[in-house]
Amino acid sequence: MQFLIETVFYFFAVYTKTPYVDTLFFVSIIINVLALPIYNLADKLQEKEKAIHSKLKPKIDDIKSVYKGDKRYMLIRACQRINGYKTIYAFRGTVGLLIQIPFFFAAYNFFSNLEVYNLVSFGAIEKLSEPDALLKFGNISINLLPFIMTFFSVLATLVYTKNLKLKLKEKLPLFFMSAFFLVFLYNSPAVLLIYWTINCAFSFIKNVVILNKDKISKCRNNIASNKKVMKTVSIFSKAIFLVYTFFVIIISILYFAKPTI
Repeated sequence: MQFLIETVFYFFAVYTKTPYVDTLFFVSIIINVLALPIYNLADKLQEKEKAIHSKLKPKIDDIKSVYKGDKRYMLIRACQRINGYKTIYAFRGTVGLLIQIPFFFAAYNFFSNLEVYNLVSFGAIEKLSEPDALLKFGNISINLLPFIMTFFSVLATLVYTKNLKLKLKEKLPLFFMSAFFLVFLYNSPAVLLIYWTINCAFSFIKNVVILNKDKISKCRNNIASNKKVMKTVSIFSKAIFLVYTFFVIIISILYFAKPTI
């Protein structure tokens, strides 16, 4: 995971000479896009777990209302076996949470030890290799970036749980993770906080799109049925593609001809 982050970072920071702050943005977006299939799989597992749980709940509630002790336990297990449910399936609901852990530690190890950000500033932050300390009251300084990161993390969690219609006890681990990041990363370098804030903002936008996928699909179908709109979109897309191709060709020629020029 860290090798992937290093590779993307090297491409933008060293090969294309992209400014280091902009590189952070590109690395975060690309890593998130590459991880989308994994997150989509986790969402499907979560939905499957939710569907089975909803199916079994009325039967299990009936058993709990009548029986107690070992008999209740045995009947619940029998009900689960009949419906093809295993206790281990309950962990499918935490897959989305567990996926974030290797990404988090890979980013933490890489950006926390990246000395180049000792010389990089961003706005009022003098050194991205140190905590931001944006709010100052006398001799007391408060890091603002961890709270901004947590804000986007909580927003992403709220939209995610709304989409899956989770109960409060099912939401708590996700909110606990946001609180954990706030405490754990509070005194971390600003570069890491910016990277993870972009991650949280990306997750928020992704979850909003998933929540409104039916509306988006309906809008897309309406547009597809309008021939004039589709013709305009097609012409515009071809024009963008031609401009982009021309740009890539010119940049490539200039790059390889740079020693001669």
